[in-house]
Amino acid sequence: MRKQDAYTSQVTVRQDPVNQLAIEMRAKRFCLTIEEAKNPLSGTYVGRLYLKGVLTQDQYDAAQKYLEVKNDYSCAKGLPSAIYDEMPSSSDAKQERSGLNVQQRSFQIYKRW
Repeated sequence: MRKQDAYTSQVTVRQDPVNQLAIEMRAKRFCLTIEEAKNPLSGTYVGRLYLKGVLTQDQYDAAQKYLEVKNDYSCAKGLPSAIYDEMPSSSDAKQERSGLNVQQRSFQIYKRW
């Protein structure tokens, strides 16, 4: 058995939150203040443009919608860059219908431009 006063514990408890380092690195990398870096919008390029006043609210919303449709298209095609909300279904019919819907939506967006 070990005596209680024999050794000082090597374990230290962190006083700051786990994501503090990520916030500090974001602030350093993108020349933001700590308060600006804590804002979730500063985590994306489009969000940083919006926070700097380069984009209006309508432009920001349109960019978010575009990124959503682009990701849906990537998911439908099975591209590795896609971000999946849930695991892809093994049902071929369901996946094919989903892919067609995404393709139709993406073509509608490109027609507007």
